[in-house]
Amino acid sequence: MNLVAIENSLSSYFVLLRTVIAIFVISLFMQKLVVGAFSNRA
Repeated sequence: MNLVAIENSLSSYFVLLRTVIAIFVISLFMQKLVVGAFSNRA
């Protein structure tokens, strides 16, 4: 396995990791918004 292939797989892995973290953070943020809206309404 040459360095270019390792670099490409690492970069794609980091892009995937960043996407997963972004989705996780956004879902947490939306959950806090929904909980805040419901607690404000109650």
